[in-house]
Amino acid sequence: MAIGQILQFSGASIDKYDAVRAELGWNGEEGKPQGILAHAAGSTAEGFCVVEWWSSEGDWTSSSLRDCDRRSRRSAVFRNRN
Repeated sequence: MAIGQILQFSGASIDKYDAVRAELGWNGEEGKPQGILAHAAGSTAEGFCVVEWWSSEGDWTSSSLRDCDRRSRRSAVFRNRN
């Protein structure tokens, strides 16, 4: 069964989100995590929001475990962007 998640980032701009994606090499299909069906992001009054849909919980878990280094890198990149 497909699953989804909603991530909200207060105090950050969509420009920061774009910079993080660029640094991680995710551009369209290139660099896209395996098992992700859709990913959408947009500005909110407080920052921005990301919504993701995964083909299954197993794909999400596998990707989360496989991408631990990527997630650590993303967090570091995100903190270092103004």
